Amino acid sequence: TLELNHLGPTDYEFPVRYVLRRWKNSGRVLLLGRDLRPLAEVQQQLVQAHRAIGRDHEAQRELETRYRVLLEENSHPLLIVSETTGRIIDLNSSAARLLGTARNDLLNAAVAQEFDGRRRGELLETLSKFATNEPGAFVDLTVRRTNQRVKISAKMFRASRDRLLLCRISLSESAQTQQSDRSAM
Repeated sequence: TLELNHLGPTDYEFPVRYVLRRWKNSGRVLLLGRDLRPLAEVQQQLVQAHRAIGRDHEAQRELETRYRVLLEENSHPLLIVSETTGRIIDLNSSAARLLGTARNDLLNAAVAQEFDGRRRGELLETLSKFATNEPGAFVDLTVRRTNQRVKISAKMFRASRDRLLLCRISLSESAQTQQSDRSAM
């Protein structure tokens, strides 16, 4: 077996695979060639597709990095919650500190379990209603781990097939007053 690239009339190269066969008792050799252009074209398409996937992957990593920087540099505690499952999809470190545990412990946790006295359905329904009908409205809650009073406002958006809630958490007025009193001492 032998593969050669032949030069066409307009400096176009095309590959051919040859097989040599000896004829019995004649001393002659038969050279059979197979045009490999279709295979070369498929290989070229595969290389181009692989490069495109690499570019798409790099662009996705760049967007994820931008997203992570924006989320972390935001001074407000933020949670992203799936309206369907009620689970925390993402959050920044400010939110993790306010909720009293590590970020990784909160990922995929049920948001309602992080607050005292709220059932999953009730909390999600209230947040969804406020996000849709009453922008700027907030829910007063108590953080389960730290016992701090907070208020949460929500904004709804779609990503892929899920409806998500971007929840902004802030200390309630009474908690802000207590914090101010402590820092004044």
